[in-house]
Amino acid sequence: MNEHGFVRKVHRALKKEGRLTRIWKINDNFQGGVPDAFYCAKNQLWVEFKYIGGLPKRDTTVITPDVSELQYEWLEELQKSGVAAWVVVGHPKGVFVIKNLDECREGYTTKALVEKSISFADFIQLILYICTRP
Repeated sequence: MNEHGFVRKVHRALKKEGRLTRIWKINDNFQGGVPDAFYCAKNQLWVEFKYIGGLPKRDTTVITPDVSELQYEWLEELQKSGVAAWVVVGHPKGVFVIKNLDECREGYTTKALVEKSISFADFIQLILYICTRP
């Protein structure tokens, strides 16, 4: 699987749930840094997706998601305005949700990334919770 396939899988699962008013895979060739996806119901969520097809074998190897400065600027501005904005790293063992952008810049050991990951099903439920909570 690659990033495109992972995002497609997420969107299929969300559409099947039928609880969001907007599921938008963003492809903007004119504005750099725009997050990959936007989700909406009562609340908004913006997500920058990354996918790692093969995790490093060593638990101590540091993984730093490949997020550009323009992407960080977008996500930081969204967070400052009170909107949920995440970096999400999919990998063969689960899904790692990053809300703290400073931590994201520093990276995570393979062990920490795997230990803090959630299942794909739990990730879908987390998106639904964030977007539909009162």
